[in-house]
Amino acid sequence: MSEILVNKLTGTSTAGNITITNGSVTQKLQDGVASTYSLYDQQNTTVDMSINVSSVTDVATGRYRLNLSNNYTTAAQYIIGHSAQSWINNDGQDSSPMYNISTTSVLDFLHVEGGTLYDTQYNADSVIGDLA
Repeated sequence: MSEILVNKLTGTSTAGNITITNGSVTQKLQDGVASTYSLYDQQNTTVDMSINVSSVTDVATGRYRLNLSNNYTTAAQYIIGHSAQSWINNDGQDSSPMYNISTTSVLDFLHVEGGTLYDTQYNADSVIGDLA
C-alpha cells in the first residue's frame, strides 16, 4: 500500500482547481468538501466545534444564526445539511428549516415542533458550496 504525505495541494493550472476521479467521473475536489460546519448548543449558547463560523447568535427562542467568517459566491448554489435534537414533544412534527438565504455573513435556522419554536441542545450544520 502506498502513502502520500503532504501539507498542501495546489493545482498546476489553477491553484484552487484539484480534480479527482471516481470511476469514470471527474470532479473538483473542493466541490465535495464542507466549507462550513458547526455543532451548536442553543440552550447554553455554546459552539462545540466549527469551521468558517466566527460566532453564533441566539436570535430568539428556536432561532439562531451562524455568523460566517467567509462569504459564499452565490446564495442559491450551496447545500445545507442540518439536524437538531428533537426531544421536546416527540410528536413527529419536527422541522429545522433555514431562512434568510444570502451570500454574506449569516445562515439562519429555525427549530419548530408541533408549530412552536423551541431551543434545542444539539444542532449540527454543514454547508457545501463555493466560498467567495
